[in-house]
Amino acid sequence: MAGADGQTSDTDQNDAIIESMSATAYLLDSSLNIASTNRESLPQTDVSIDSFVGDNVMDLIEEIVNCEEDATRVRNAIDAATDENPERDFPVTVGVETDAAIGTTTREYRCAPFDMAGETGVLIVSEEPGDPETQELERYKQLCDTLTVAVAITTNEADGGFEFVNQAAVDLFGADSKQELNGHTLCDRFAEPRDREQYSEQMTANGATEEYEAVLLTLDGDAFWGSVTATVTEINGQEHTIGVIKDITERKQNQRELREERALIDGIVDSLPDIFYTFDTDGSLVEYNEELRTATGYDQQELETMAPWEFVPETEQGKIIDAINRLIDSKEDIDHLEAHLLTKSGDEIPYAFSVSPLFDADGTVIGVTGVGRDITDRRKRERKLEQHREVIQAVDDAVYLLDERGHFELVNDALTEFTGYSREELLGKHTSVIKSDAVVEEAESTVRSMVLGDRTDDEETFELEIQRADGTEFPAEDHMVLLWDDDHERFTGTAGIIRDITERKQNEEMLQRQNERLEKFASMISHDLRNPISVAEGYVDFAERTGDEGDFQKVRDALGRMERMISGMLTMATAETIVEEREPLELAVLSKNAWETAQTGGATLEIETESQQTIYGDRDLLLNVFENLFRNAVDHNEPPLTIRVGTLDGDRSGFYIADNGTGIPEDEREVIFEHGYTTSHDGTGFGLDIVSELITAHGWLIRVTAGRDGGARFEINTDTDNS
Repeated sequence: MAGADGQTSDTDQNDAIIESMSATAYLLDSSLNIASTNRESLPQTDVSIDSFVGDNVMDLIEEIVNCEEDATRVRNAIDAATDENPERDFPVTVGVETDAAIGTTTREYRCAPFDMAGETGVLIVSEEPGDPETQELERYKQLCDTLTVAVAITTNEADGGFEFVNQAAVDLFGADSKQELNGHTLCDRFAEPRDREQYSEQMTANGATEEYEAVLLTLDGDAFWGSVTATVTEINGQEHTIGVIKDITERKQNQRELREERALIDGIVDSLPDIFYTFDTDGSLVEYNEELRTATGYDQQELETMAPWEFVPETEQGKIIDAINRLIDSKEDIDHLEAHLLTKSGDEIPYAFSVSPLFDADGTVIGVTGVGRDITDRRKRERKLEQHREVIQAVDDAVYLLDERGHFELVNDALTEFTGYSREELLGKHTSVIKSDAVVEEAESTVRSMVLGDRTDDEETFELEIQRADGTEFPAEDHMVLLWDDDHERFTGTAGIIRDITERKQNEEMLQRQNERLEKFASMISHDLRNPISVAEGYVDFAERTGDEGDFQKVRDALGRMERMISGMLTMATAETIVEEREPLELAVLSKNAWETAQTGGATLEIETESQQTIYGDRDLLLNVFENLFRNAVDHNEPPLTIRVGTLDGDRSGFYIADNGTGIPEDEREVIFEHGYTTSHDGTGFGLDIVSELITAHGWLIRVTAGRDGGARFEINTDTDNS
């Protein structure tokens, strides 16, 4: 669409130029068909311009000229204007006799080439001959006005001011009109004095200058890059300078960007620690970096005469030639090719080369380019690795070696067993294959600190999660040390030992839970038991003095509460261990047994499950769970009360205990399992805490929700994968 719009714009501009001319004018395309004309060419006022467009101009000429010879002279002038290598100046002018309404008259036809959207057309201007000396300059001006490039005509007198400028020049120099620009000189449009001097010197010495590039100024002082082509021409016996000025700012910007880009690329290539090279298909070295000269010892003149295979020993030259031929035929990269770089002094240095084809615009291979890396240190490292391989394999712990970029160079069997990856799947891969991004970032930051000397030690221990091949993780300890070259000057990588600390972490978690439980016991002993003891002591004094049976009963109540609290403490201590030994228990039987031992008052138990429905767990601990949940329902609701036991529906495994009481508000459902939480004045706050601990000891989950009758419903999910 952009091309079509541009073409339409050019056509409109051409039409405007032709229409503005006072003389008869035709604009012809490359086939000599009339592309545009003006009203001056119309033989009658009622004839439209469009009726002429598309006609061959010679058909029209042959109709209006007086003889065939004159028509031939016009055709020759047109052909001269379209000649690719013209031998004459433009315009080409011929005089012919034409038939007119008032009789035979003489007209001049001036022909000049005209650029029409990428093709060369012809501009023909026809008018009656006038004073030759007066008209010659006018013809130049009229022709220049048709051009889209800026043109200025100056006299070669002392002031050298513009005598004529076209509209393109007015636009280029930012003038409001031709009159405003007339009187200025081309020299005073140069921004730099040295450009004015050089331009004047060239015009004085040669009478012309071609594409002189300099910074020019608009009338407002804005700078732009311009190209000036000028020639001295005699018009009417007086010398004039005709100058053509083009805005080349965009081209200059592109050239500057290309130079900057090239300088950047050259800087990057020369700063590479590896050698860089480019050969053409004839085997000539056309580009290389400073490292190639340093590594080989050859000077520039020697390098530019050497073929690719001459940089390796004779025994390896065939391998290099075959590789280049294979690359040119297949047009595919060679990622890794090992050979020895032969220096000028005869040394052979092990190198790894990568090579890629170079293509022209048509996709034809025109050369090869690539880099070569000195792998001397790597070869030494490989020998060391081989020496230590058997020792590392004998270690029970998982052992690894990483290169300086963090890629596995060596792993033992223990590491592959830990991770589930094979040796082939790990070697060459980055350590992030078994470690999270956060762990890798922390390790790399630590390594940088140690390498840069911010730390004096060369080892560190991390705790992390190792990622297995199957997606699971396990806690581990990674003891890492830095590796250096023989001179302890260059960092070469890291070595590490990974230990599975799953058991240790479990012990730490158990110890943490035990500590938390001890804190709970301390709280109960120091606070919760103190209150019923104080009550019992107080009523004992009353009973001794009064002998009142009511006082003795108060003591018994306090002692009973203490017994319940101690029983709860013991149960919580039992719940600390993970339930390992389990037995099949019928849910209905377990519920009835707990109901018989719980103090349930006048409540009713309903079993909503099949008699054979079985769960697997510790019977004593689960009896305590059921008893506590039964008592909790009875203690917090008024009779009559119904308690139901059933199994979870859907794909969930487990059971529920629900009542038809007042229920538990939503904002309290998360806190009711907390230690010491109770809404009863004589409650211990242990019951639901004990239930939660015992359920957790089984590896199950418990939650409270609303029952179908509006009461509380405790759901115990025995399959945590579907929780």
